[in-house]
Amino acid sequence: IEKAHPDVFNILLQLLDDGRLTDAHGRVTSFKNAIIIGTSNIGSKSISEPNKGIGFAKTKVSKQYEVIKNLVINEARKLFKPEFLNRLDDLIVFHTLTRENIRAIADMMIQNLNKRLSDKNLSITVNSKAIDKLSEEGYSEVYGARPLKRLIENEIENPISMKILTGDFELGDKINVTLKSGKYSFSRKK
Repeated sequence: IEKAHPDVFNILLQLLDDGRLTDAHGRVTSFKNAIIIGTSNIGSKSISEPNKGIGFAKTKVSKQYEVIKNLVINEARKLFKPEFLNRLDDLIVFHTLTRENIRAIADMMIQNLNKRLSDKNLSITVNSKAIDKLSEEGYSEVYGARPLKRLIENEIENPISMKILTGDFELGDKINVTLKSGKYSFSRKK
């Protein structure tokens, strides 16, 4: 939200204040029963900077979270006008994704890919070593799961798409993805 044009904030102020939005043609849309959620990366640079001096290694996880939350809220106060912040019910600071979270997200992304492939009467199985490698290469404290999504697209989806186009994979195939010599390997079963 911090990258939004100032006019967007004016619209948000109207929406958050009045519970309605008026477009350029005078049409009014009610937002009285809506939940508005905005996301931001405020404070992410400060949080990820090494040796920031906030003592993460010496504190407990809950204390770390409180330090991070205070840092983010202070950055938000510097960046946003008080009239905007005062209209928000809450600022929620999420915990940084862990490697375990990334692994779970990788599993979900593979399941979603499997659902999409089922439309083509194909299925995919990715062994645990391949998912481990995806999770390791797709892990980023700063960027979350975005690198993982791109990695799965580039290393799994695109090669499968090419093999479908070239006829290497056909309707009804079960595609196995494994790791061989550190590279993703694709095979099929009828």
